[in-house]
Amino acid sequence: MRKTFTYTILFLFVSSFMLFSQEPLNHEKRIFRGENNRLYLNKDLPVYVRIASSPDDNAGSWLLFSETSKNYTNPMYLDAEGWNSLRSPSAVDTATKKLVMPVQDIVFEIYTDGIAPVSQHQFTGSQAFVLNKIKHFGKDLNIEISARDENSGMDKTYFSLNKSPWTVYTDPIEIKEQGDYELQYYSVDMVGNVEKIQSERFVVDFTPPVSSHRVDGMNKDNVVAKNASIILESKDEMSGVNKIYYSIDDGDDKVYTRPIPVSVFRDGEAKLSYYAVDNVGNQEVAKSIGTFSSSQSGDGQGDNPVFDFYIDRLPPEVSLEMVGDSYEANNLLYISERSKVKLNATDDKSGVQAVYYSYNAFLTKEEYSEPFTPSMKGAIKLSYNGIDYVDNVSEVKTRNLFLDHTFPLTQIRFEGPRFTNRDTLFISSKTKVVLDAKDSGSGVKNIHYTLNSEGKNVFSSPFSIEKQGIHSINYFANDHVNNEEAEKTQVVYVDNDPPVIHFHFSVEQIGEKTLRDETFPIYPSNAKLYIAATDNLSGGEKLEYSINGAARRSVIPVEKLVPGNYEVEIFASDALGNSSSRLIKFAIEK
Repeated sequence: MRKTFTYTILFLFVSSFMLFSQEPLNHEKRIFRGENNRLYLNKDLPVYVRIASSPDDNAGSWLLFSETSKNYTNPMYLDAEGWNSLRSPSAVDTATKKLVMPVQDIVFEIYTDGIAPVSQHQFTGSQAFVLNKIKHFGKDLNIEISARDENSGMDKTYFSLNKSPWTVYTDPIEIKEQGDYELQYYSVDMVGNVEKIQSERFVVDFTPPVSSHRVDGMNKDNVVAKNASIILESKDEMSGVNKIYYSIDDGDDKVYTRPIPVSVFRDGEAKLSYYAVDNVGNQEVAKSIGTFSSSQSGDGQGDNPVFDFYIDRLPPEVSLEMVGDSYEANNLLYISERSKVKLNATDDKSGVQAVYYSYNAFLTKEEYSEPFTPSMKGAIKLSYNGIDYVDNVSEVKTRNLFLDHTFPLTQIRFEGPRFTNRDTLFISSKTKVVLDAKDSGSGVKNIHYTLNSEGKNVFSSPFSIEKQGIHSINYFANDHVNNEEAEKTQVVYVDNDPPVIHFHFSVEQIGEKTLRDETFPIYPSNAKLYIAATDNLSGGEKLEYSINGAARRSVIPVEKLVPGNYEVEIFASDALGNSSSRLIKFAIEK
């Protein structure tokens, strides 16, 4: 009679696996019963087979020994990954206890699992950029870890950031601070197979770039040259700068690729805005330069720097001014040796850097520093121009100058009665004093004179001197640049007195008579009339007489007078034309 046994096969395991440093946690290798009572065994665990006659966990069991395979049992190891089996031939019906026909094996399925799970991570929610083989991310970064196991199934996934304690992964990992990170993770299956630690270094960058500008070309106190350009630069210490954008006068954004010429900006108000974006999408708050830019704040970066630039497209304005004597005529500017040339230059933007001038040449050579007197006499062609601090050069201007270093020459002359006697010039009140002057340079401006040192007068027309006596005429002229000749003096004697007429007869009168209430002296027929004139100054020049209204005669003495009544009018004049007359009435009788 054949005996049958009911037996229970028990699988037991012991295992231990440890790592050091940032090593996985200590996960025990084990046996796991899954769905449908499927039994999973860690392939590394030893197997011991026991037999019991009751399913009760507390029932007694006996360890089986093999007589034929004792070298491979206690412990026994299962070699196949996945499905394994323990078999007993000839299945017996559990009710009748009879052999089941046709004959078949009793099979106990055992699933071994010696392969660790496979995990992988994924970065989501943020822009990525690889720099030096390291991934860089911006804001809103999440890390998702997924794992799979083909046999016993997944138990847990663990992760660590920057060597922090291992944490069971349940939900996506949110990265809320910027910095350098090292992610480590691994997974464990249901029978304790531990995955090799996976790791990746990455950088999280929340900081936008910092941009700045500078002027390439001439620049002085916020004023730039018309051929200058604006260079935009940006720095980012973590992920690096991706692009710089700019806009002009709030227009569309453009990608900055080359220096921006200032010639694209309007005169007066103009605005340039710019900002940079790094390689993980962090965008800088726009900065502005220009006359109507405004500071922006509230992002933690402080106020925007504002650079009010002005484009200097115009050269300085240079003008010539004379300090001292000057006079313009005939397209010439006459100056004196006392005059100084002052060059005035203005530039309302970058300012005047220098002013240059030269004589009788188109190219300017000398740098102007202070007012100067030209070193040349006569005609001078003075050229001058200026340059500002951004190298705008003004056109050369020219001015025709004439350095007049000579003074006028004045002469005095007299129109009318005049007479010189023993170095004394005699004139009368009818005589006109005329002053004439000539000047070879700028021309005569004024002729000045004084009479007897009493007040200075400007000669405008001939004048006469009324008062009798000696007079001193001082005179000189100046030209239009105030070159003045030395004062000259002319002494004159004004003689306004006429000669004194004298007469007498050669004989005594012989009587008198009255005619119409007038008394006439009577002279004999042989009487002669002698007439004369005396002048104390200029002297007598002419003596005439008229008898009874007849024509004037000058024969002296008056003789051969026939009897009758006579009226003889005597006329006398001196050398200056001062004249006098005298009427003589007498009678001649036999």
